[in-house]
Amino acid sequence: MGIFREFINSRKKKKETLEEKKFNALSVEQKKEVCDKVLQLNGNGIENMISKKPYILPYIIADVKVEEVERLVDIATKKGVSVYDLIDKNNRFANSAILNIAAKNQPELILELDDMPALQDLITSDTLIEAFTKNPEVLFSNCKALESSIKTFGTKRDGTEGVRYTKLKTQLQRAMNLYFRPESYSSNGFDDFAWSIAGRIDDNTFGQKVASNKMTTRSTTAANETLKQDPNKGAVVPAKTLHNWNNRVLHTLPNEVRKKLRKSKVNYSEFQKYIIGLLKNPSLNSFSDKEKTKLAKKCVSILPEVYFELSKIAAFEDTAKELTVQLTAYETFKKQKKDVEALKLLGTLSEKEVKKLEARVKANKTRKANKTKKKATKAEDQTL
Repeated sequence: MGIFREFINSRKKKKETLEEKKFNALSVEQKKEVCDKVLQLNGNGIENMISKKPYILPYIIADVKVEEVERLVDIATKKGVSVYDLIDKNNRFANSAILNIAAKNQPELILELDDMPALQDLITSDTLIEAFTKNPEVLFSNCKALESSIKTFGTKRDGTEGVRYTKLKTQLQRAMNLYFRPESYSSNGFDDFAWSIAGRIDDNTFGQKVASNKMTTRSTTAANETLKQDPNKGAVVPAKTLHNWNNRVLHTLPNEVRKKLRKSKVNYSEFQKYIIGLLKNPSLNSFSDKEKTKLAKKCVSILPEVYFELSKIAAFEDTAKELTVQLTAYETFKKQKKDVEALKLLGTLSEKEVKKLEARVKANKTRKANKTKKKATKAEDQTL
């Protein structure tokens, strides 16, 4: 374990309390004397002592009663004691047990063990679930338990009882979805396992971890929920995050704004600010013209006033000249009965662009009329 310990010590700087420093400064004989006194304490007494002075446990773990080890490890690791100072010291208590207790109290340990698969493989599914409720980043570890099979029971669409087998990782991702959007819970039974995990999530730490760069750049759900909760972040979120799940994250804010605008009382200027903030995000410079056009078209189909800002944004200066974007903004203005704004839009275009737009508007109307006529004819034929 020598090389292993050196590796760990090089990666972690141990923060010592004043009392711990004093203890570490003692001679071997003096430390033994302190430890002997601690070992003479009864159950509650030794627990109270380790709670006050957790740094002593690594020195006495080999000699404490077997029935006390689990509780003492739990207390010490909650206080920040490193699991590496506890394993391989008590032959009567397995390393796996100590490791799993520590991982529940220190979820980051699971990620840290990516470089030590022999230890990481000792992490159980139950421990992983407990750690996830505090730190969702464990989803990205190499932990074997994430690949373990989970059997769920439920009712299929045809009304018959069914069984599904999924990986634990899938269930944890579903739990994160349910935590943020409990209304998406399905009562057919297949969501029950993930729902039970979502109900155990620690509100004090989970949300903060979800909003971290590590989560938002690798998890679509985390990125979506972060943007929904804090729309201003649309102006600074990195391209890697926006590209999540075939650019679905890129359209999170516009989709959310569209949903909000269905309500009777909304602050249009606030929503427009969020959309403009997203479009001004420097990360969008790395997106293709096709991707930017699709985004611009989506935005002006929701808030057509955004069109007047497009040409002022460097990344969208050329996009604003796309006929499909101009047409979408114009038709949305007309649909919303904003004729003044529709005329204003035409005033920003060249004569050639206006002719193209009007021709497309006319063609769309003809196409729509023909489609309606065809449906009416078909319906009439079916009644004969």
